Amino acid sequence: MTDSTVEYVAYYRVSTREQKKSGLGLEAQKKEVEAFVKSRGGIIHSEYEEIDSGGNEEREILREAVKEATVRKATLVVSRLDRLSRSVRQISYLMSKSLNLAVCAIPHADPFLMHIYAAVAEGERRTIALRTKQALKALRDRGVKLGNPNLHLLKDVAAKGCKDKAEKFTDKVGDMISSMRIESGFSLREIADKLNQMGVPTARKSGGQWHGSTVNNQLKRMAARAD
Repeated sequence: MTDSTVEYVAYYRVSTREQKKSGLGLEAQKKEVEAFVKSRGGIIHSEYEEIDSGGNEEREILREAVKEATVRKATLVVSRLDRLSRSVRQISYLMSKSLNLAVCAIPHADPFLMHIYAAVAEGERRTIALRTKQALKALRDRGVKLGNPNLHLLKDVAAKGCKDKAEKFTDKVGDMISSMRIESGFSLREIADKLNQMGVPTARKSGGQWHGSTVNNQLKRMAARAD
């Protein structure tokens, strides 16, 4: 390492323990940060991982990462601004501490643009919270019991070609997918990976693998049946 080499302190955040355990989201953040630092000829001195909401302004691990970056005069790097925070106040506070901050998704943003992106992130958080509340209410009004269904029943139903049982399979898998999508905010790919990890087969073929496209088709079927 030369005297001019920039040191980075990487901070990664996921919202749930399941995302942490599976690596979903976390691996993508690490790849983005590693590529960003490498492109600038820097080195990652240390890495911090945290499981918490982006709206929480009292994250202990984030404080530790900020403290180390400040003491070492290193640059705190995150893949996206919302991984750091979805709060304008918190981001403004961090920037007021003369923290060197780099965001992979907006590499050339100055402090003014950082504040604009922070405002957008906070607005998105409020919108997501409102939509989640409305969506959960709509599901409950339909009599949907949120949470994981009986996986043994799912596998048994998937293995049989009976139409009425296939309909039940669609309902139960749909409820699981809706729960993942609404409660956890998983992407289509993340939901597919999770279903495969849990051993839930697709309806078309016993033991079949899920993909983002098949998850999307399932959501479309549910939406059509709800109309």
